[in-house]
Amino acid sequence: MTIRELEEKIRTLEELEENIIIDGYGFYEGKRYTKEHSSKIKELKELYKTRRSEQINKPLTIEECNRMIAFCIEAEEAVLAGQEYEYEDTRLTRANLSEIISLKEYYIREKHRLENGIKRGIKIWRAYGSND
Repeated sequence: MTIRELEEKIRTLEELEENIIIDGYGFYEGKRYTKEHSSKIKELKELYKTRRSEQINKPLTIEECNRMIAFCIEAEEAVLAGQEYEYEDTRLTRANLSEIISLKEYYIREKHRLENGIKRGIKIWRAYGSND
């Protein structure tokens, strides 16, 4: 499941909880839930939150970089051909071209960093002046 799908499930469960409070019942994936099910709903919501957190904190891999670079190239080609490109309910058009290119450049840099074992972080340089 993607982060977006997990967030949608969490949002749906929160709406279910609101409906149970307001109406005394609510529906989730075709099943009727009442106050008696509130502990299961909270448990399921926590499970989705944990999975979302795991995905967010998961380190980036070279394979994921390659996948995202391929996605960006595909989207860039479609947009340059004058077509829209749709990905996870998001429509990319010519107006999004600079975002697509910057995303592709980001993943190319990250792939290079991972392949060469370069650690992330801020580089600090010290400059010494002289009064000569």
